[in-house]
Amino acid sequence: MYCCQELAVVFALCVGRGVLASQLCLTGDFAAQAQQLMDSQTMTSQHPNVTRLLDDLRATLNKRWQEFDLIIYGSIPIGLGTKLSDVDCFVRIPNYNVTEHRHIVEQSVDLLRRQPNLYSDVHVVDITDNDNNVYFTFYHIPTQRHVDTVFTTTGALDNSNLLSYLFRLDKLYLPLGRLIKYWCAVHELSALETMDKLPNYAWYIMTVFYLQQKRLAPSVYELQRHSESATVLHGWDMSFEPIPYAARNNESLYQLLGGFFQYYSQFHFQNYIISPFAGRPIHRSDFIHYDRIPYEFTAYKNLMANNGSCCQIELNTDFCIQNIFEHVYNVANLISHEEAFTILSHIKWAAEMYEELPSDRFLTTILSPVHQVMESNEVNDTVDGSFNNCIDVSDLV
Repeated sequence: MYCCQELAVVFALCVGRGVLASQLCLTGDFAAQAQQLMDSQTMTSQHPNVTRLLDDLRATLNKRWQEFDLIIYGSIPIGLGTKLSDVDCFVRIPNYNVTEHRHIVEQSVDLLRRQPNLYSDVHVVDITDNDNNVYFTFYHIPTQRHVDTVFTTTGALDNSNLLSYLFRLDKLYLPLGRLIKYWCAVHELSALETMDKLPNYAWYIMTVFYLQQKRLAPSVYELQRHSESATVLHGWDMSFEPIPYAARNNESLYQLLGGFFQYYSQFHFQNYIISPFAGRPIHRSDFIHYDRIPYEFTAYKNLMANNGSCCQIELNTDFCIQNIFEHVYNVANLISHEEAFTILSHIKWAAEMYEELPSDRFLTTILSPVHQVMESNEVNDTVDGSFNNCIDVSDLV
């Protein structure tokens, strides 16, 4: 079941003569507006809240272990964190005994629970039958931040390192990713991996893939070819070599953002896989037949040959967005047909606004919350004369 029907979206602009406390009123041209927005919302690894959180966690775990590293991964080190972003933390203990994994997680939880002035909602998360996948979460009271903490290596850490490299190939890539993330948040198009939404990770992939189509970023396959040694996790090569890459971007942030919506408003989601590893769209049928699997996917072919149909990417979905390193996973496999329609309607409407509105009106228009989505070819874009270029930043979580 694929997406073929267009939905129209009725948007409400941020109007009214008064300005709410949660509103941010943007001034100047598009570049100035984007900078004001990012200055108000961006969270980096150097933020005092992140430093405070790591210092507290390190001091707490030091009561049991003297030697370990705390490594932040996910949106914050990639450069796409917001002021309300959760923190993902990897605790690397030397000579880690994986057979004691569950016991170590439970010991850590006990240490945190002894300091109720610092931590609340501390609990073990056990969502699989594999003890090695157990981790713990908590809420850090001083910084008001939720934290997921793992002790075993996951693919998320490698994904984080790769995306951090790709988003820094040009000075405009991180701003582009941030604006797309804000847009997703306002319209509730992204959420946790277990919900009927595209995870933020999927939107990061879509952003990188869009840049790859413009020859502004290398394929992951190309980066792996330059790697001197493989780092294998669950049968997948997670290595890459951050080679010098001349992006040669001549477009402004405004043009890159508008181009993102234009590209995906015309993308044939029903026929093609978004593959950042290959760096190009791949027809779904190529992953059905073993002899048609593209040459870049040696590990996938080996897995398929040894395990059969149990280890193939899920293709019977509206969107097929391939995991960067573990190519058997479609990171969009949980979204419903209705949610896929909604996402496409937002993309198409944003592309229309890029083509129709002056640049200084584009950003606040697409960041205005949706009032209604309906199956129609009409879009109500009537603007009240009191339009004031303000957005509700409480939506940008």
